[in-house]
Amino acid sequence: MALFRFARHLFPKDDALVVIHLGNREVCAIILSEGRLLEIVDTPFLMEPHHMERLIAFLMQKAPEKTPVFFTGPDAESSSSRFQLEKRLSPHFSLRLPPMERASEIPHAISIGLALDALHSDTHSTQFRTEPSAKLKKSHRRSLQHEIGRAHVLTPVTLIYLVC
Repeated sequence: MALFRFARHLFPKDDALVVIHLGNREVCAIILSEGRLLEIVDTPFLMEPHHMERLIAFLMQKAPEKTPVFFTGPDAESSSSRFQLEKRLSPHFSLRLPPMERASEIPHAISIGLALDALHSDTHSTQFRTEPSAKLKKSHRRSLQHEIGRAHVLTPVTLIYLVC
């Protein structure tokens, strides 16, 4: 969701966009269509050729042709993976560059996106629970019922034992 927020912040008027985040250990790609988050894929870092092939196949299958592609992440500016991806994707997609005044934000896309997500309160926002989940509540209720049942059985037995 952070990449979605960052992309909408950086390019508010773009209805379609592919964002590829080149992280230190993995690569995340999202596809926006009609201003909404359409698809997400995570893959280990692109050192292995099959990981790059998987990412390219995903993008070719899911994203409309000529959709702008935008790179983010700490390695977005000088990564060899970026140059390989650009070369492979250029026949099908167009490269989208950030505004010059925003270029310094590119390595920090996830952090900025998380901060922006905290400002929104829509259906896309990340929800952090303040109460236990329903499954956990049900588990506690069952264990409490089990303990109450044991108490009902053990109390008469204890009384009989004490009287005798």
